[in-house]
Amino acid sequence: MRNTKINIDRLNLRLKGIPAREAQGLFRNLGSGLLRQLVQRQEFQGNGAVKISAMDAGVLRTGGKAGGPDLQRDIAARVGDTIVAHLNKNENNSK
Repeated sequence: MRNTKINIDRLNLRLKGIPAREAQGLFRNLGSGLLRQLVQRQEFQGNGAVKISAMDAGVLRTGGKAGGPDLQRDIAARVGDTIVAHLNKNENNSK
């Protein structure tokens, strides 16, 4: 994944049970956690540039978690799952 660049124009993820201001702060710090999630995945061995115009990661119920590293990890995992699913879907459609 060393040479992969992922550009996502629009990402939708709805967080249930957390104030909007706190959610915005969690998303500002998403980059490094998301990178760790993608690097750990065997199915993501991308190379080159990937452009995703819009992606919907659904709803993540926070279960009362108020920010912090656990919630950031959950968000990164959900977004990582969604990226991999999106790329796999597009790869299968191009075959």
